[in-house]
Amino acid sequence: MGIRPKNSDKKIDSSIFTFDITDSSTKPTNDLGEGETNADGVKRMDIFLEAYNNKTGLIDCPDQTNTPGKCVFDTTELKNFCGENYGYLPSASGTITPCIFVKLNKIFNWVPKGVVKQNLTLYPEMSDELRDIITNNMDVTTDKETEKEHVNNIYVDCFGRYPADKEVVQLEFMPATRNLPLKYFPFTGGNYHSPMVAVKVTPDAKAKGQLLQIECRAYFDKVEHSTKEKAGLAIYEVYIQKG
Repeated sequence: MGIRPKNSDKKIDSSIFTFDITDSSTKPTNDLGEGETNADGVKRMDIFLEAYNNKTGLIDCPDQTNTPGKCVFDTTELKNFCGENYGYLPSASGTITPCIFVKLNKIFNWVPKGVVKQNLTLYPEMSDELRDIITNNMDVTTDKETEKEHVNNIYVDCFGRYPADKEVVQLEFMPATRNLPLKYFPFTGGNYHSPMVAVKVTPDAKAKGQLLQIECRAYFDKVEHSTKEKAGLAIYEVYIQKG
């Protein structure tokens, strides 16, 4: 899995997103956002999302399409959900609620199947909220051999990794169903829009100055989750400096 925006080149290998509650400047360090200010994070996200304006070779697809992997992904709802500056700058009330975009890494010609409804007990880490979303989804494909129902989506679930994280952070998702439709797969080269889920991180007042560790997991048929290998999941940290 991948997370966006990327950090600056100086910290490209870091998964820590740092925000300064006192930094309300909207001016990035340079045109590439290669700095460590809040506005630099905004600029890097803007640059990342610009690629979604290129629709060459792509079409607006229905859910059941004859051209999977060649579909336009509209980022409008994600942007509206995250709000101005993606929540990276302090609001009028002095809070920062950053949005991080979660996606799958591109794998050439990979055609995933959706998670099997009858297999949800295999995933003890899955939240009750996502379990209910999948259980109530009637858009399924029934396997002729096993008669099991594959939901026609990949799903993303995120949570605070440790009790101390869970206590001080609230996570919201867009889309609220946390799904990546199967129509965006496979990736076959050329221009491509990776589908994404936006995760809004809302820390409470006690979280200022605390490193918040967040884990996101993908759910599809036969997924394997390995923290050591970072397989099927992504881990990132949010740090909001005290004012």
